[in-house]
Amino acid sequence: MPKKRANGEGSIRKKPNGRWEGRYTQGIDPVTGRAIQKSVSARTQAECKEKLARAIRDNRGIPMNHNEDYTVAKWCRLWFETYSKPVIRPNTAKTYANAIENHIIPALGGIKLKRLTSIQIQQLYNDSRTNGRVQRWESQTNTALTGSSVRRIHMVLSSALKQAVKERLIPYNPCDNCRIPPKEKKEMTILPPEKLGAYLREAEQYGVLPMFFLELSSGLRRGELLALRWDDLNVKDRILSVSKQVTRIDGELVQLFLERMAVTGKVGEWKQKNGVPVLDAARERRVIAAKTAEGLRVMNQKIKDRELNKYYLCVVQGRMTPPKGKLEGFLFKDEVKKQVYVRSKPVPGAKTAVTLYRTLAVRNGLSLVECELVTGRTHQIRAQFSASGHPLLGDGKYGSERDNRRYGRHGQALYSYRLSFRFTTDAGPLEPLNGRSWQVEEVDFVQEYFPGFSLPRTEG
Repeated sequence: MPKKRANGEGSIRKKPNGRWEGRYTQGIDPVTGRAIQKSVSARTQAECKEKLARAIRDNRGIPMNHNEDYTVAKWCRLWFETYSKPVIRPNTAKTYANAIENHIIPALGGIKLKRLTSIQIQQLYNDSRTNGRVQRWESQTNTALTGSSVRRIHMVLSSALKQAVKERLIPYNPCDNCRIPPKEKKEMTILPPEKLGAYLREAEQYGVLPMFFLELSSGLRRGELLALRWDDLNVKDRILSVSKQVTRIDGELVQLFLERMAVTGKVGEWKQKNGVPVLDAARERRVIAAKTAEGLRVMNQKIKDRELNKYYLCVVQGRMTPPKGKLEGFLFKDEVKKQVYVRSKPVPGAKTAVTLYRTLAVRNGLSLVECELVTGRTHQIRAQFSASGHPLLGDGKYGSERDNRRYGRHGQALYSYRLSFRFTTDAGPLEPLNGRSWQVEEVDFVQEYFPGFSLPRTEG
């Protein structure tokens, strides 16, 4: 006799077509007083249980309706000021504000949020391609927006509507059904090798040779380069810390700390830029730079061969069972929704993903977990822990908004905290690094959620 599911766990049944369906009560309609039923569907019973549990978890504690009937204009401005602006850079905020005020609101602002349709949004995108450029001077003749600009408008609007879905203002995101211009592939323009000598000689004459040589060998951005100070250089360990940048805001030069990007949850945003591996700059704030072309070549090969071990700390919800183990699966990325899904069996386009983990501490319904990536896939740690029923605290995409609010966490509790060099083949000029490790001393969320806990130390 099948086990009866408890109240609040939903129900599961096998449909005539062979697929499994899970149903649950989303809430009570404030007008009719009737229960609002929702369902999920999957090919297997196990997958259906997983999707049903996630849907119920995400639905808990979220209000079914707001007291106000928002227009697109009012909601986009509210979303920008409340959810977006506090966690992005000032120049990025100006870009978002431009998309909202000069493109989205003029075309869609007066429409009620609940009545916004995909075809209205698609018309905005189509019109922008031909006549969307803001006229800034009388002699301006080109009125078309580039494909990348339209994609940016789509990204801003889709993010605002995604939040509206989470707050049950609308049942689905109408942006999901729209077609946007494909990414424009442009060939990178680089300085030819035969001109490097003349370039560096000219830099030497102006007294800026060290800066320009570092830019050539490391791939640092201009703002990061200009913000470097002598105390950022560890001569003994040959490590350069990139922790700040100089940028121009409203015509004035301002120094910003890259640490501020941690609240966005964009872990690894600058990973592998211009051939230079960056270790989760948004969190770790350290960059591996090579002094020679040969050193850079060897380092890139060692990364490719998995001879560098990267360890992450994360806070997950619940208690991991077993406390030490391995997460395995096949990760499939939905390019439209920009989300990764975990499958137990291979499917077309999916990639194998393996993550080793061990629980370091448990407190107040949360676990501090150390992870080691055996494979390196997009959103691997976030997606796999979520699929196991233990999403990362602060993860807005794969986690629980209710629990994130309950614990007061904004941004993923995920940190790349240790790097170990374990070369199994000849490392040439990098051989002195073999067997050594670097580790950060403190991680903010460790002391916040596990006060008194000390990070495990490693030799090297």
